[in-house]
Amino acid sequence: MRILGALSWQYVRVARAWALLRDDPLLGEGGLAKALGLHPLAAKQVLLLAKGMSGEAVGRALEILLEAEQAAKTGKDPRLALERAVVGLCSLLGG
Repeated sequence: MRILGALSWQYVRVARAWALLRDDPLLGEGGLAKALGLHPLAAKQVLLLAKGMSGEAVGRALEILLEAEQAAKTGKDPRLALERAVVGLCSLLGG
């Protein structure tokens, strides 16, 4: 569950970064770090991921993670939920 929570945390940041980039396509690492309260290195990683994803892909990633968290919290196998989430996320990123 901790890994699933970490993935969800990360993708929420990606979604927020994507929305900020939509409003300001020239937003850099420093601006993103300040806007999201992230360390500059973390902001750089989030920025790279957000720039490489469409809005549809970001939304689908959040749906995948929500489904996995719901499955894990409602008595289904948490390992299987995590595995399905990772496979789904990789497919979004072309992996």
